[in-house]
Amino acid sequence: MKRYLIVSIFSALLAALPFYAPRIIAAETNVKDSGADGSSVDKAIVIRNKSNYENCESDDQIRTEYGKSIDQEYTYLTNKFGMKGLDWNPGLQSLVKGANSRDYDQITVRLSSGETKTIYFDVTEPYEALIALEKQRTRGAARK
Repeated sequence: MKRYLIVSIFSALLAALPFYAPRIIAAETNVKDSGADGSSVDKAIVIRNKSNYENCESDDQIRTEYGKSIDQEYTYLTNKFGMKGLDWNPGLQSLVKGANSRDYDQITVRLSSGETKTIYFDVTEPYEALIALEKQRTRGAARK
């Protein structure tokens, strides 16, 4: 009887996870809430640079830090569309340069309904920080 009760409670918690997960993940995001919906470059969701590149000692650490910015995008998508793999799946993702010289991540999402959406994220801040660090590291390596 105890085992049945534990399994029932665990099952109920798992069933509730899709409802609670997006709200839990939302606390970890660093997306600027500007009312933008990401439907175009003009309405792109702005991603803030929460990476700490200065303390990186290797290329792997730099990639890990930049990955935090990408994680923000997927957190936003989870909050908007539900659980990845269940309610939506990512499609193509590419970096595009806007007419305003800003950098955008363009992500195509296929919803469980079969509908496809393209969402734009303004990644100028984290991308420029990454590029600046790369230039600084390249100059430093050339001097050695």
